[in-house]
Amino acid sequence: MFPKDELTEAGRALQDEAEGYLLPSVVSNGGPVLIYNPKKVPNPPKTAEQLLAWAKANPGKFLYARPANSGPGRSILAGMSYVLKDRDPKDPEKGWDKTWAFLKELGQSIEYYPTGTGFTLKEFAQEQRWMIAGIMEWDMKPRAEGMIPPESNVHRALHQGGDPGQGSARPADIREGDLAAGVRRDRKEMEGDAHARGEEAELRHRALGQGSGGAEDQEAVSQPLHSLRFRLTKRFGAKTVLRDFALEVRGRQFVTFLGPSGCGKSTALNIIAGLIPQSDGEVWLDDERIDHLPPERRGFGMVFQNYALFPHLTVFGNIAFGLQLQRRSEPEIREAVRAMLDLVQLPGLEERYPSQLSGGQQQRVAIARALVLHPRLLLMDEPLSNLDAKLRIEMRAEIKRIHARLGLTSVYVTHDQTEALSLSDWVVVMRDGVVVQAGPPSEIHDRPQSLFVADFMGFRNFFPVEVTAVDAHGAEGAGQGMRVR
Repeated sequence: MFPKDELTEAGRALQDEAEGYLLPSVVSNGGPVLIYNPKKVPNPPKTAEQLLAWAKANPGKFLYARPANSGPGRSILAGMSYVLKDRDPKDPEKGWDKTWAFLKELGQSIEYYPTGTGFTLKEFAQEQRWMIAGIMEWDMKPRAEGMIPPESNVHRALHQGGDPGQGSARPADIREGDLAAGVRRDRKEMEGDAHARGEEAELRHRALGQGSGGAEDQEAVSQPLHSLRFRLTKRFGAKTVLRDFALEVRGRQFVTFLGPSGCGKSTALNIIAGLIPQSDGEVWLDDERIDHLPPERRGFGMVFQNYALFPHLTVFGNIAFGLQLQRRSEPEIREAVRAMLDLVQLPGLEERYPSQLSGGQQQRVAIARALVLHPRLLLMDEPLSNLDAKLRIEMRAEIKRIHARLGLTSVYVTHDQTEALSLSDWVVVMRDGVVVQAGPPSEIHDRPQSLFVADFMGFRNFFPVEVTAVDAHGAEGAGQGMRVR
C-alpha cells in the first residue's frame, strides 16, 4: 500500500476503503486520471469520447504504461469499464465489450506502452507527450520532486457527460485474477490484429554482413540464431513512424539502429520484442514467423533505458526472477545467478537492493537478468543514456566483451554516434522511419551517402562549392579557396 503520509486527504480516504485488496494502485486512485500540459492541451477531454477524439487528433501525444507494470495503466484498464458503463465491470472476460473496443481504438493513436510509469513521467516532462495517465496521489509527490513540470494539471475528468465527478467510479471490487484475465484478453486481441495485418505482406529485406567474434572465444550460453528478418510499417493515427523498414540480422552480429529522436528506432525494437504490434509487415526468426507471438514466447532478452529493476527485490531476486517463473530448481537458479554475477563482474552483491547500487551496477544487473534466460536475441534500448560519461565508456567495453564472449546476437538502439561506431558490426542510420544508410561502421564514418548522414555523424566534412567542370571521370568544383575533384 502507498505510505499514507505521502497521500492527499482524498487519497488517504480512498486508501482506507481499499484495505485488503491486492491492487491498491487501482482501487485507491479514484478511477482514470489524466495529467496534461496546459500549454499543449488548453481544453482537456472530459469524457471517454473526447479522450478518443483528442488522441486521434494528436497521435502519439497520449501515453500510459503497460497495466502489468503500472498503477496508472491498471487504472485506465480497469477504470474504463466503469466510465463506459460496460455490461459488467467486474468481469473482464464477458462484461467488457465496450472497454476492449475503446482501448483497441485508442491504441491506434498510442506510440507504444512503456514498461513502467517512469517512462511516461520522463517523456511528459520532456514534452514528448502532452497528456499521460496518472493517479490521484501524483498531484503531490512527483510535483514536489520535480518529476513533472510544476504547471502541469492533474485532471480527474473522464465521465459520460454531466458533472465531472459523476461516472469516475472506483473499481473497488476488482481482484487480481479479474484484472489478469483482462490483460490476457487485451494482449491476445492485439496479437491477433498484428497477425492478420501481416498475412498478406510481402517480405523484403536488406542482408547484412557477418557477425563478430571467433568461436574459440565464445561460451555456448545463448541458443543459436541464424537469421532474424523483418519488414515493418507502424502508424499512429495519420502519422507513419516506420515506413517499410526492412532488414535481416544474422547470428552473432551486433546491429545498431542509429538516428535522432523520433526516427522510429525504439518503435522498431519494441515491435521486434513483441511489446507493440506493427501496422503492417512481418517478423521471421529463422524459418518461423513470430509476429503473432507474445513477448515471453519469442525467447528474446530486453535491456531497457531505465533498467526496469524491481526495487523490492535484491540483486539475486532480480536476476532469478525469470528462472523462478519457469519453475527451475533452487540449485539450478543459484548456479545460474552466480554465473551471471561473475559474467557482469558483480560477485558478492547478490543481497543488495537496486537503491544501494550505482547506475553502472544497476545496468549490469539488468543485463544479467536478460542473459540468465539464455536469449536467442538480446535487445537493448539506449541502455547507457542515463549514465555519466565515464560510466558510459566503461559499460560500452563491458557490453562488447559480453557480446563477444557469449556469441550473442544483439540489436542496439542509440542516438549516440560514438556508441554505434565502437560497438557495432553493422550500423543502420534511420531518419523519419526509413533507412537512409546501412553498413559497417567504417563505411558509415568514411563514406556517408547523403548530406544527412554526414551531418548526423558529427563531422564538418562538407562545404558549398560551385561545379566548374563535368567529364566522364567525374566533376570539378571550387569554393572557399579550394578546388575539389
